[in-house]
Amino acid sequence: MLGFGATFVAIAWLTLERGWSDWNLPVAALMQRIDRQVKHKNISLTTDDGNQIETPIQLSVGLASSDQVQPEDVLKLADERMYADKERWYRDRKRYR
Repeated sequence: MLGFGATFVAIAWLTLERGWSDWNLPVAALMQRIDRQVKHKNISLTTDDGNQIETPIQLSVGLASSDQVQPEDVLKLADERMYADKERWYRDRKRYR
């Protein structure tokens, strides 16, 4: 299995004006949609020697929000949750990083 990673940050600026009582509802729905689009998909990569390899795409997610703390603290919490999600993935598959 090929091992590499990339980190992406998506910032969703939401207000509760649309009647949402909880910001997590639209953000969680967005993350589930992204997960469904990616799950069970492969990516084709070209190695340095020109060979093509296929590897599955995996996704780990960490969500956080607050209007009470600095953005850096929110990002740190989301990062911690993403790594916890990644650890669950390895544990559930009895794999080691």
